[in-house]
Amino acid sequence: TFNFQIFKNCTSDLNFGILSLVDISKERLQVFVKQAIEGNEYTAYNFIVKHIKRCDHIAELESYFEKKKPHWYYDYLEADKRVEEMHSILQILESNKLSFFTKYKHNYRDEAIEFFKAEINRELEFTGNHHYENIASYLKELQTLVGKEPFDTMVYKLKIEFKRRRNFVKILNARFGS
Repeated sequence: TFNFQIFKNCTSDLNFGILSLVDISKERLQVFVKQAIEGNEYTAYNFIVKHIKRCDHIAELESYFEKKKPHWYYDYLEADKRVEEMHSILQILESNKLSFFTKYKHNYRDEAIEFFKAEINRELEFTGNHHYENIASYLKELQTLVGKEPFDTMVYKLKIEFKRRRNFVKILNARFGS
């Protein structure tokens, strides 16, 4: 069986110089990268990212990477600034939607508006300052996406509808004016 840890130590020590001299190195490297993707070591991510581009069949490895470790693959895409591909796998990675739409809200304006509105509605089911602060931060993201008048109307409706939640109204007034 292959011992990934020994290989990783050897490649870091030799800075991958020896494999570059061998004719079959790219083929063997591809096997090592695939085994690192299959493995359960949390340190394998750096190895994969460093060496995946040196392989011959990058698209095949990336597809395998996406299926086996979607969270790592998302981080890999983000490092390469491959936004379209990041967007395409958001359905699998619900937990990454907030950071994605916060960063790229203007690129995907309509989807971002729907996402932030859904998050506001989800948080409105709960009481407590933590939830109110989350709502205010989602509203802050929406403020740049919708016009001034629709945004002011949205905040006003929230203040009226939830006037009994005094802390909530106080937070809205502090962040967006009374």
